Amino acid sequence: MKARGFIVLDNPISNEGHLDSWHVLFVDLLTRDGWSVIALSADPVGLTRKLQAKGLKAGANLIVEGSDMPGGTGSMASARALWRRWGDYLHTRRFESGQGRVQSRGRAGRARGKCADAAIVVLGGLAGSAHATYRWIRRRTTTPGVAALETHLDPLGFCRRAQACIARHPGKVVAVFSMYVDAYMPQATSWPEFRLAPGVPWMGLCITPTGDPRLEGYYQAPTYRGTCFLDEAVARRYQALLPQRQFAYLPDITETGLPDAPEPIVLEVRQLAGDRRIVFMGGSIGKQKNLARWWGLISIAD
Repeated sequence: MKARGFIVLDNPISNEGHLDSWHVLFVDLLTRDGWSVIALSADPVGLTRKLQAKGLKAGANLIVEGSDMPGGTGSMASARALWRRWGDYLHTRRFESGQGRVQSRGRAGRARGKCADAAIVVLGGLAGSAHATYRWIRRRTTTPGVAALETHLDPLGFCRRAQACIARHPGKVVAVFSMYVDAYMPQATSWPEFRLAPGVPWMGLCITPTGDPRLEGYYQAPTYRGTCFLDEAVARRYQALLPQRQFAYLPDITETGLPDAPEPIVLEVRQLAGDRRIVFMGGSIGKQKNLARWWGLISIAD
């Protein structure tokens, strides 16, 4: 299969959250394993820059294309609403701040240990009961309508985008992979017209599964082969429920590389900090980031 053609990696949202870094990681892993890749992005220039920082250059086995072609990603407002939905899901979880406090600013080793313990608490919580709350929300949005359109993307947009890519590379695309398949409206009624070119299967990465494939309409698509999850227990559950498809567990990782030259905001923070140590928290900052521990650190910091 590797020698026959390209895998299309489609990222429906650019410059929001961790999806760009995962896009780069998937391109890197697949190309290193001998696959050829077409990376579809709403920001192909930005993606190309991130790929180059990783040492990946476009060529015969790596093509970067914009998704602002027929069947593009849709409005930025819809994308941001979708990302708010993910943020709202995270905020439904309550995380404990852990026992004890950082004893003193002079005990750096103990402080690092306490922060590491707090991080483990947060990560463990995400892998557990958070899914139950999200399933409760999703079960109550199974009727398509304006609300679904405001918080999800239209599957037909993804279909047209993938079809256009396949048409631009006739006979060369062997599979399509969505980097965020649960970004699309989950109702089965949203998926009956989803058809790729004959013989081209597709798969996806699901970040927030419902736990019940009957509530996720893409499983009705005859050419959908399977899903990657960030929760090992969910992958096992879906494999038992749908043995005819393939499911895999992926660890929730991210890119650790830094640019050769610091960004202007980094220089500004360093200038403001002077000789003080900088402790950084970034991303979607909410309850899932253990703000109680963060505030505890601030309260004893210089």
